[in-house]
Amino acid sequence: AVCCYFIQGWRARDLAVKALQSLESTSYRAAWLQMNSARNLRPGDPAVLRAAAIIESRFGMPSAMESWDRYAEIRDLSAEDLVERGRAAAALGNEGQFQRAVDGLDAAGDASSAGRLRTVRSLARGNMDRAIEEARRSVAATDDPAMKLDLARRMLRRHVDQLAAAPQAEESQRTAKEMFAIGDSLQGTSKGEEALAFGLTFLLPGQEEQERWANLAMKKADASNPALLPAATVMVDLGKAKPEELHAQLRPIFAAAPLDRRAAMVAWLTRQGMPREALTLITAQEAGESVDAFLARTAALAKLGNWPAVIETVDAGGN
Repeated sequence: AVCCYFIQGWRARDLAVKALQSLESTSYRAAWLQMNSARNLRPGDPAVLRAAAIIESRFGMPSAMESWDRYAEIRDLSAEDLVERGRAAAALGNEGQFQRAVDGLDAAGDASSAGRLRTVRSLARGNMDRAIEEARRSVAATDDPAMKLDLARRMLRRHVDQLAAAPQAEESQRTAKEMFAIGDSLQGTSKGEEALAFGLTFLLPGQEEQERWANLAMKKADASNPALLPAATVMVDLGKAKPEELHAQLRPIFAAAPLDRRAAMVAWLTRQGMPREALTLITAQEAGESVDAFLARTAALAKLGNWPAVIETVDAGGN
């Protein structure tokens, strides 16, 4: 009997491990069956409880929170488990369960994840103002570049109508100033280029700020720089450069770039009135390999009025 008990426990833990492996390999049916088989053998085993908590969390099942609570009673949660439980609590937990989850992250020194989850929970409940305040607190506590950029994006979503309708209003100016300050603070960080791309594409700073940000973006003349083409647009709009000059400067950079970046360059050239030059960057065959490439090439053909080629490309699915 003792031998049978130990074999049963070993089998339950083995199934729990296999269930998590199946989950990671997206074999969801197998993960579910293996997890329940393990639970039938040894429902209170820590490994089984952990597997159940993770799998139920990924499946969006409210029972996940009970599994996490039971597991936390007998084992200390790892850093990975704390984040996993936090994600589940943000979506599935009651207020007490969510608070325990973020408190656990804070206690473990992961204020960044805790703050991000507070913001996500507020957004899920439709409270954009609270989500922004939670994001501000998280940024103040962690100075995390990704969270800073996320805060700026949320602020734009919240205030976009007001910024467009009354850009000179006091509240609009205050909001814009905060977003610009975030963009400036991100320069020299891992999110610097994304911040410039975001600001040059969506924000409406004065001419001096636009030119300053565009010059910052143009310093890294690399196709991987997401701010490069938005900066080029600003330089044209401000009369600081002609599209033909920028084409001559940027084409060598984008000629050997990955397809998605060449598609972006093709779209930019077409918008600047150079569809013929744009078509030399993506072949008809390549247009069938990517939605972005397909749309960019057909837009250039349409700009030239080459409708037979557009129809042929559409009928061929880009090939």
